[in-house]
Amino acid sequence: MSELSQLRGPTNIDWHGQGYGIASYGNDNLKNVIFYVRPTHNPVKSQEQGRPWFVPVDHIKMFDPAEPNTVIDRPMRIEDTHRFRRQYELFLQKKEQVPEGTPIDQLFPNNPAMAENMKSWGVHTIEQAASMSLNAIQNVNMGAQEAQNRAKAYLDQSMKGQNFHKLMKENEDLKEKLKLLTQNHHSMQAQFNALMTKLDNPNRSSTSPSWQPGYDAQAERLNANHPSAEVVEKRKRAKKQQEQQTEEFKIEDQETQY
Repeated sequence: MSELSQLRGPTNIDWHGQGYGIASYGNDNLKNVIFYVRPTHNPVKSQEQGRPWFVPVDHIKMFDPAEPNTVIDRPMRIEDTHRFRRQYELFLQKKEQVPEGTPIDQLFPNNPAMAENMKSWGVHTIEQAASMSLNAIQNVNMGAQEAQNRAKAYLDQSMKGQNFHKLMKENEDLKEKLKLLTQNHHSMQAQFNALMTKLDNPNRSSTSPSWQPGYDAQAERLNANHPSAEVVEKRKRAKKQQEQQTEEFKIEDQETQY
């Protein structure tokens, strides 16, 4: 199958600025992508040297899981390094280039042979197993359908677990926010009550005597310390003496009459 016959409409375009972007066809995360170096015959050098001359050339090989008829193997292009950044970085670091995802071994903890069989077909992750096409299942044949069913069930349970933990975290966050709001409400209520008390009796303080209706402590202090207070007191004493003298005169007058 030629490269052109495999092309479908792009599912994504990764724009890199400067007016160009990298088109993606299908889910690139599920593809098997391998960068490697292949010795390539160089006709010019061969003619100069008078013998076959090979030079190392970076290549890329990519194919869908368990579908060898989709293999594309060609010299690397600069856009490949952008489209498959992760695999290219692993290539530069001389590390194994495996697809990103949950290792297929976790799907068969008690059957490592099945896991190795899936890997031999290019199915390295549970995500790849879940996405296998009908053609891929037929290629793998024995156990492939069961593997896909188990992979889908695994991912479904994993997603439920993620949603559960997400909901639990959101619930805890809401509880914490409610606690803070309640504390703020109580604090504001206390401040409001204190303000209303002060407005009802602006002269009351913690050192003042118990408040009584009509009692003005501040006025009492001012009057007690004012100079006029002494004058008022003298007038009271003089009036009292005058009343006593008047009472004495009345008594003497009565005695004279008798």
